[in-house]
Amino acid sequence: MVLPQLPVEKRQHMSAAAMRAYPNIANDWGLKEQEAALLLGVPESTYRRWRKHEVTPSRAAQAIVQRSGG
Repeated sequence: MVLPQLPVEKRQHMSAAAMRAYPNIANDWGLKEQEAALLLGVPESTYRRWRKHEVTPSRAAQAIVQRSGG
């Protein structure tokens, strides 16, 4: 699935929302932190920082959203 060409601000907003929701989804699925990071294709340390809101979603997060079909 390919996302339509949306303005950068809209894509960033969508990516941020997806990254806020993902830890809850992973938790509902019973995934450990390592498994949740692996599913996203990011290092565990990066996932942990996103989950704790220490960093904001970036282009990498946008790529993750596209891979996940979001």
